Amino acid sequence: MEEALAAAEPARAVRLAREVEHTRPPHVPLAEEDRTAWIERALKELDQTADTLPGWSAEDPDSGEDEFTRVLIQVVALLEGASTVTVVHHAQALAEHWGVAPMRPTPVSGDGFTGRLRGIGAGAREDRVRFHRSGHGAAALDHLWREHSDARGSFQEWAHAAAPALSRRERAGVARHWVALALRHRDPAPVETLLYRWSSPPALK
Repeated sequence: MEEALAAAEPARAVRLAREVEHTRPPHVPLAEEDRTAWIERALKELDQTADTLPGWSAEDPDSGEDEFTRVLIQVVALLEGASTVTVVHHAQALAEHWGVAPMRPTPVSGDGFTGRLRGIGAGAREDRVRFHRSGHGAAALDHLWREHSDARGSFQEWAHAAAPALSRRERAGVARHWVALALRHRDPAPVETLLYRWSSPPALK
C-alpha cells in the first residue's frame, strides 16, 4: 500500500487512502482470506485511479472530441453540483474561449449529455451534475494546474466571466474550489484573482 501511494502527491495520496478506507469491511476480526481479498481490492482500486483521469488519457489527444471532453471535465470540476443546463451552457462557453469545437454540431447530434458525463466518470442526479468518485473534481483541477499551466490564466478568465450567471450557492461552491486548489498547491494566485475579480461587480456581492 505504501509503495502504491509513494508516487502520489500528498493531497492525492490522502484522497486515495480515504477511498480505500471506505471499502474496508466492518471493524470485526477478519479471516486471513477476507483480509487478503480486501487488500487486493484496495490495491486494484489504487492502481486504477492513481494516475488516470477519464478524458485525460485518450489515445488520440488531438481529436476535437477529446478536447471537448477535457473542457467538460474542468467545467464539472469547478461547477460540481450545478444543474445540467448550467454545466452545458458553461462548457460550451469555455470551449469557445479555448477555441475548442462545440460538444456537437447540432442540438440533436450524438448520444446526448448523459453519455458525455458517463465518459468522464460523472452523472446527473436530480438534475445536479457530480462526479461519481469523491475527490475526482479536485484531482481534475490539480491536473490542469500542474500539467497545463499555460491554461491557468484563461481558465480563470472564463470562470470569473461566468460567475455572475451562477446562483449564490453555485458561486459559493466555485469559491471553495478555488480556495482548496490554492491551498493544495500553496499558490495564492487563484484566491488573489478571485478576490480582485469578485470584489467589484455588484452582481457578485
